[in-house]
Amino acid sequence: PIYQSITDEGTRARLVATYDHDLTRPEWSTGYRWDIVLTGRHRTWMEREEAG
Repeated sequence: PIYQSITDEGTRARLVATYDHDLTRPEWSTGYRWDIVLTGRHRTWMEREEAG
């Protein structure tokens, strides 16, 4: 549902992680590599913290 609610194709592409066999541990975990951008025009969207 979250993926389908995003209309911008570039933003959708940045939400998808890539499988990484070197990070995978058999019978324990499947490894994925995320490319999270913290600043700039192509930064990864994050919710704002509520002021309080």
